[in-house]
Amino acid sequence: MVHFSVGDKDQEDDRKREQAETNTTINLKSWRNMKTIEHPPIMDFYPSRPSMLQLIHGDKAIPEEIEIEGFKKQNDELVEGQIPHKPSKVEKFSPPPTQARVKFGWIEGVFVRCLLNIFGVMLYLRISWVAGQAGIGLGSVIVLLASTVTTITAISTCAICTNGDVKGGGAYFLISRSLGPEFGGSIGIIFSIANAVGGAMYIVGFAETVRDIMREASTRIMDGELWDVRIVGFATCIVLMGIIFIGTQFESKMQIFLLVILVASIVDYMVGSVFPATDAMLLRGGTGYSVTTMFENLLPSFRDEDFFSVFAVYFPAATGIMAGANISGDLADPQHAIPLGTLLAIAVTTVIYLATVWMTGSTCRCRRYFPPVWNGSKFIPPDCAANFTCPYGLMNYFQIMEMESFWGPLITAGIFAATLSSALASLVSAPKVFQAVCKDRLFPKIGYFAKPYGKNEEPRRAYALTFIIAMGVIAIGDLNTIAPIISNFFLCSYALINYACFDASFADSPGFRPGFKYYNMWVSLGGALLCIIVMFIISWATALITFFCFAGLFLYILHRKPDVNWGSSTQAHSYKNALSGMIKLANTEEHVKNYRPQLLVLCGNAAARPSLIDFAYSITKGTSLMMCGYVVPVCGLGKLRPNIILIGFKTDWYRRGPIPEAMEEMNEYFGTIQLRIVEVSRTKTLTSIGFKGVLATRCKVQVADIRTNAGTPQFCRMSLQREDSPSHLTANTTGTPKENKDDQKNEGEEGKGDTGLYSVMRKLERQLSEWLRKRHVKAFYVAVANASLRVGAQSLIQVCGLGKLRPNIILIGFKTDWYRRGPIPEAMEEMNEYFGTIQDAFDSNMAVCVLRNGDMGLDFSEAMKLLNVGEGKRLDINLEDTTVEKKK
Repeated sequence: MVHFSVGDKDQEDDRKREQAETNTTINLKSWRNMKTIEHPPIMDFYPSRPSMLQLIHGDKAIPEEIEIEGFKKQNDELVEGQIPHKPSKVEKFSPPPTQARVKFGWIEGVFVRCLLNIFGVMLYLRISWVAGQAGIGLGSVIVLLASTVTTITAISTCAICTNGDVKGGGAYFLISRSLGPEFGGSIGIIFSIANAVGGAMYIVGFAETVRDIMREASTRIMDGELWDVRIVGFATCIVLMGIIFIGTQFESKMQIFLLVILVASIVDYMVGSVFPATDAMLLRGGTGYSVTTMFENLLPSFRDEDFFSVFAVYFPAATGIMAGANISGDLADPQHAIPLGTLLAIAVTTVIYLATVWMTGSTCRCRRYFPPVWNGSKFIPPDCAANFTCPYGLMNYFQIMEMESFWGPLITAGIFAATLSSALASLVSAPKVFQAVCKDRLFPKIGYFAKPYGKNEEPRRAYALTFIIAMGVIAIGDLNTIAPIISNFFLCSYALINYACFDASFADSPGFRPGFKYYNMWVSLGGALLCIIVMFIISWATALITFFCFAGLFLYILHRKPDVNWGSSTQAHSYKNALSGMIKLANTEEHVKNYRPQLLVLCGNAAARPSLIDFAYSITKGTSLMMCGYVVPVCGLGKLRPNIILIGFKTDWYRRGPIPEAMEEMNEYFGTIQLRIVEVSRTKTLTSIGFKGVLATRCKVQVADIRTNAGTPQFCRMSLQREDSPSHLTANTTGTPKENKDDQKNEGEEGKGDTGLYSVMRKLERQLSEWLRKRHVKAFYVAVANASLRVGAQSLIQVCGLGKLRPNIILIGFKTDWYRRGPIPEAMEEMNEYFGTIQDAFDSNMAVCVLRNGDMGLDFSEAMKLLNVGEGKRLDINLEDTTVEKKK
């Protein structure tokens, strides 16, 4: 469940007090004080909903001026519930029809898949060998160590997937949204290939088992060796892909059927092990449950192996914990299903593996050889007894579970179920993960495989690609060649998931607040290191191959710089490191040896003066601060700047003496913020003294308002009046800032409605910052809006920088148009502002540099337009200091 809790007691008290003063209807914002627990709204139901004006007023909300039309389009800025409620008839809304998509719960979607993927042929053919080599004691340690790695990884997975919405892509989605596209894209490709090759590996294991059964029955298809494995593997792969193409719902039912067979085989072994040992079992080392046998096998008895090599053989049996997370897009509630299903599957499989180690170690001797031969005078042991190669006992006979089971064929069926179920899970996971990578378009020319089909959005093209890869791997036919690389690929993804959880927690990002609380960032870091250690334990050569593959993909994405922004922990680290560095620098005493020239370049429109920017950057070269200041004629550090203004509420509207002085004070207050009058006390008084008239004459602003039947203005919209001079910008001081998409959409649409001053400033900052980035100039852009160059420069001198990272040199271009500025009074005023700016810099204890380029000046915008050089869109900004007189 997602908890929504907005509002507090102070907001409730303010609402009651305002309601009592104005006798208006209840503020709809009071619903925020309701402590609700509910699911997030499904946005598919809202695209064609009626507007708030239609719901509240019907056709009676008529704007007095045409400027209000732009406001009507923004439903979130409407009236805030203060207009008297007059319901009107609105057509009944019905959501658009949507196709029902099959979603799985935690049992069918996660628990069953993880069980089937973790249980494999290792349970039936190698767990007894582990008990013989490492003994019951160290064998249990091996099982618990592998389970520790997977459990820590599962806990990290639970923390990440309960931090927000989880979509399709499994491990790729979790890593990419936490660590960024570089890590996510790299591991996404590796994980997709690993699952495809892993599915082929399980099919090869199945084919080898079928070949061995056929060999015991003296039957073969071709040569009884490699080609038999290939033919059986090809046929099995075709059948499994046919099941997958039918749909994940049918595949999920097949998984349940295979799980029933697997569970029946395990029960069959446990029941059979209770019965006394037969003569055939005694000859093969079976003793039944015996304390003597248990103590004999309690300690390790390594032969040509050691602890780490035995662990390397066993660990692939513990992988498969991501089988449920890999189909996260097909889960009904992934935030609940993934933690519960994955952790429960790990617990169940760990208990069964441990129980099998103890049961096999307590019912069968470590080594067993044929009875000695009587030669007439004494018993002579067989030759295999001398070199421990007799084919019986825990170390030499891999069919211990089948030998001790109640009905042997059911164990064989369990082996088939384990291999086929693991193959199905891998062949489904690989296309799902690859489809998610293709949708994000991190790599070129792979979007073809992202196309979904059907109501369940099946990646059929990715299925076909996975089928081709699997068939190619099956053609190898050697299980020992495939297995080590697959295990390392899985461990690499596990290490990154653990590191992603640690990194997100260590960055102290306010956006990382997982609902799963039972995690610790240091445990996750330990899990990541443990995964890397296990990779090198299994095979240092394949571990190096895995790292080289990952590094190559990582560097490619880092160089390509895909246009995505997922709010990764890398961004949180950048902010945290920058803030920590600024605080540390502020507490550091300055010394002359550490002096750096930090420039404030008064460049105006940087795109029109590239030579001035290049000259300034030749001084800083990215090793010291450079800020490009722009005084826009009409108000940080990069993105490290405040984004909230907190201002007190003005309560003395009617106690400020004479009307002109009171109105002037009110105008200054409202001019500080983007005006949204929700409720104004003494509304009738303001209207009676000519509120609109005073604002229009004294403040040069236009006012539009929505009127109800009562005739009182409830919402006022203020904007600066247009003037003939191009140096004056229109300012829209209503509503909230527009999103970037809206700004980009409206670029170049001049004269189509009012454009907010601050929207223009943000747009200007975005464009010129991008211009600096494309020119590889490491600088910050900052602008202030003021009709006076000197006042604007004073603001820049005072506010530019942060702590001790602030300019100590001001760089300004030489003024060349002394005698071309029209009438003398205006020219003298310009000259005084220019010299006053220089004097203010000296008064601020800053050095001043003036760059002169002969009589040509530094503004080359006219020449750039004539020669079609540079970016014309940024040169055509309609501001005074960017307009250039055309030369005749």
